[in-house]
Amino acid sequence: MQPTHTFRGRSMSEAVANLKAALGAEAVIVQTRRGRDTEGTFVEIIARGPAEAIPGPGSGAAAYRRMDQVIRPGARPAKAAQPAKAAQPAPVHRGLAAAREMAARLEPSVSAANPELAKRLAALKGGGEARVSALSQAAGVAAEVSRQQSPVSAPAAQSSGPQISAQQPTSGADAERLQSLVDVFAAKVEALEARLADEGSTVKRLGRMLREVGVSANHAEALARRASERNPGCTPEDGALLASLGREMADSLPVSGDLLPAPGARRVLAFVGPTGVGKTTTIAKIAARASLMEGRSVGLITVDTFRMAAVEQLASYARILECPLRIARDANELREALDAFSDRDLVLVDTTGRSPRDGEQVRALGEFFPAGWGGHLVLTVSSSTRERDLFAAVDAYGQLGVDSLCMTKLDETDAPGTVYSAVRRAGRPLAWVTTGQRVPEDLERAEAAPLSARIVARASTLRHAA
Repeated sequence: MQPTHTFRGRSMSEAVANLKAALGAEAVIVQTRRGRDTEGTFVEIIARGPAEAIPGPGSGAAAYRRMDQVIRPGARPAKAAQPAKAAQPAPVHRGLAAAREMAARLEPSVSAANPELAKRLAALKGGGEARVSALSQAAGVAAEVSRQQSPVSAPAAQSSGPQISAQQPTSGADAERLQSLVDVFAAKVEALEARLADEGSTVKRLGRMLREVGVSANHAEALARRASERNPGCTPEDGALLASLGREMADSLPVSGDLLPAPGARRVLAFVGPTGVGKTTTIAKIAARASLMEGRSVGLITVDTFRMAAVEQLASYARILECPLRIARDANELREALDAFSDRDLVLVDTTGRSPRDGEQVRALGEFFPAGWGGHLVLTVSSSTRERDLFAAVDAYGQLGVDSLCMTKLDETDAPGTVYSAVRRAGRPLAWVTTGQRVPEDLERAEAAPLSARIVARASTLRHAA
């Protein structure tokens, strides 16, 4: 016989609190009862610790074990291998309609035994999502226990105990057993609700931390919820939870890596984006890395004829790198320049900065890059841009059919999470981030894990500072 422990309180809440203080939140409730002593009424709970085995089948013990495996975090019955399925909501949040139907199975029996007990069960069932979900598990156990002890639909000869149904009177023993079941359900519900409250607080805190470093509200909540569900009981002070948050972010952050051509291959990259985000400087960094560090032949083209300073800046880089430069005033001249650089390993195209809120200007720029134009379009935006303007740029330039993103000025912001949300908003992979003005040093190939770790580390720093 495995050891059990008895806890007593003047209310169910007090008894559960005593249990959790001694055995922890994962303790297994076996039985409850109510009584009276010289000080008044009391509630008594008999429980086992989480590491103590539960006996085999008989009088509902197996059913209690299954209920505990469903509700306790980290304890799940073994399953046969099945094809991968889409992610499902946490057990405490799924199937509310089914939960009400399952909880209703117990009500006729309880009503027949004790109308006051039926009111209590109804209150539990109607008390919110956490209660209903817990009752769905509890009612299923109740139905199984009832079938084991008194299967209503089976022949009388197979019954192993007194039958309980709404169609016949119930004995005092039946009523006591039903009240004990409802007490167990209530204790389970209270423990589950406490756990959900803790998890909800953790999700809110994590979400707030992420929003403070630039992650958009929707993305922040989704990331915080997934990380919290994978680490029940953890708080934002726990390294395990923060590490899990970083992994969740990295897994959902698409990156393309370096877009430089492989040896013997050719690639054409055109950089588009708002004014002042650093397109020309980024092109210089990529050209320098390809030419000076990897020995690739590079050709430069600019279609930015509106700003003489931009042409002069790119011409200066071309002279330093000894790369040819051509100016294209329209789509025809761009095609001619691309043909002229057909022998170059890498061709980089600079464009005029356009306001994302001026749809006509953005469409005019798109005339340079019709379908099948022969290159790869890189949207370049600044990570120091506020979310509303950043998303406006992503949406406006996304109409041109961009292939990748480059996020600049990561060194100029305390909100590196904008990188994550901009990439998710665009639905295109991230190729590079830039971290300063030095050419070519301050250019980094995008990697999901280091970027996510940087964002989470910054969020953790702000939390400690607060």
